Amino acid sequence: QDVFETAALAVLALNVYESDPDACAAMLDYLNNTNKVGFIRVSDFNTKGMDYAEGATDKTFYAFVRAAGVSVKQAEGAGGSFGFGKGAFFVMSPINTLLVSTCNKEGKCHFEGVTRLCSHVIDGKKYSHMGFYDNNDGQPVNQIDQIPLPFRRNVSGTSIGIMGIDRDKWNDSINELAKEVLSNFFVAILKGKLVVYVDGNQENHNKAVIINRDTIKSLMTKYFPTTKDIKRKGSFNPRPYFEAMTESEIPPFTAELPTVGHVELYFKEFENNVTQVIFLRKLLMKVFRESRSLGNYNGVFICENETGNKILGDMEDPEHKTWDREQCK
Repeated sequence: QDVFETAALAVLALNVYESDPDACAAMLDYLNNTNKVGFIRVSDFNTKGMDYAEGATDKTFYAFVRAAGVSVKQAEGAGGSFGFGKGAFFVMSPINTLLVSTCNKEGKCHFEGVTRLCSHVIDGKKYSHMGFYDNNDGQPVNQIDQIPLPFRRNVSGTSIGIMGIDRDKWNDSINELAKEVLSNFFVAILKGKLVVYVDGNQENHNKAVIINRDTIKSLMTKYFPTTKDIKRKGSFNPRPYFEAMTESEIPPFTAELPTVGHVELYFKEFENNVTQVIFLRKLLMKVFRESRSLGNYNGVFICENETGNKILGDMEDPEHKTWDREQCK
């Protein structure tokens, strides 16, 4: 409750900026017209969680909650390299507010809220756009009995509460989210390295959409009824690429490339498709898609070895949408 009263006060103070009357107007409207704040909880399991140490700016929890444009990775060649990916969570929240709870491998828990509003002035004093819900001493809460019950972790991993999402909007988004998971992570799911529960979890999944290697074929057919993938930016149908890995008569190609090492290439021919290939590294997340003048094929290129993964990670842009040698400079 306190964090939202503080957020409301900060937003109400924005009327001092007469030159920009629409600043944070959506947040102000939300806070003035709601009595309950709903949220989506995104949780991961079988992961390391995030570490924190007072005064240390090189720890993952500090980098996620307090820092901007800073990336601290616990493994070389890990996902992000720029520290901007967390911004996606804030974009989803109509009040730009997250509640973050983590438990590391040693069982140490940390919890903190963060909100991004607008810079504002109260009684002539200028205030920052950032606000934190902590232990009132500038540190995250690290006593598990003081962490709100919905955010307590008893196993390693991280839970993020994206605040301000109501149930109706969430219900409308379930199928869309399932399609995005299939589009971007079907290779990781197919290889048994990722299981996703949409609208549920491992313990409570009666109504959840469960995406794993046993269900992925039926879900792929349900959400993507055609194998047609058009050559248009922003449009992507993962089904022909999925079938290239699972139903092709062409054996996968393998090679030892001089720079990035061992790679795999899967192909399947489709009568009405223009040849396009998607590219992935060790994270097994689709990075980008490119056309090739090879006929009517869809293909999947994968580089999972450590050396190649590091090189390709260095070539990846902040949005994880391309590999460009200029990034290495």
